[in-house]
Amino acid sequence: MKLYACPGTCSLAPHIALHELEVEHELELVNLMKGDGQKPEFRELNPLGQVPLLVGEHGEVLTEVPAILIYLFQQYGQMDVPLYQSVRHLSFISSELHKNFYPQFFGKQILGEDDPSVPKLAQHFKERLEKRWEYVDYLLPAFDDLDGASMGTADPYLYTVCRWWIKLGHNFDGYESIPGFLKNM
Repeated sequence: MKLYACPGTCSLAPHIALHELEVEHELELVNLMKGDGQKPEFRELNPLGQVPLLVGEHGEVLTEVPAILIYLFQQYGQMDVPLYQSVRHLSFISSELHKNFYPQFFGKQILGEDDPSVPKLAQHFKERLEKRWEYVDYLLPAFDDLDGASMGTADPYLYTVCRWWIKLGHNFDGYESIPGFLKNM
């Protein structure tokens, strides 16, 4: 099994799962900033040139964090909750948390270093994320697969996006459940 990953990206989530599930694997680092994702040999595996990418034991190629995590927990662990609940949590993390970080990390690249709308854009998405963190904080106590105490399908992904929030200079002070989740992880 081989995981293609890039430090600082969402590929951390399946990497955590592989270690927690004690799955023997090879790690191939892909430097997206230097264009490794656009190399022909990588694009043969994933035409989008993105990580994570997992090549399974039988040659199956998986992309997208939710699909990889479900695959790993079904094959090598155990699904801690019904599949529909894992899909619910992974979909929320992917669409409501993960995607809202894009302007935070790449706003200056997209709009230009001196574009006056960059700070407004960053503030807008910070506020969007704060509302979603409130929802996550509300959800955590009710779902065993999101507690960090025993590794659940969605835990590695939630942990990854929490780290991004902290990397941007924010914290989870004032939240009741998220700090405990991070400590458990």
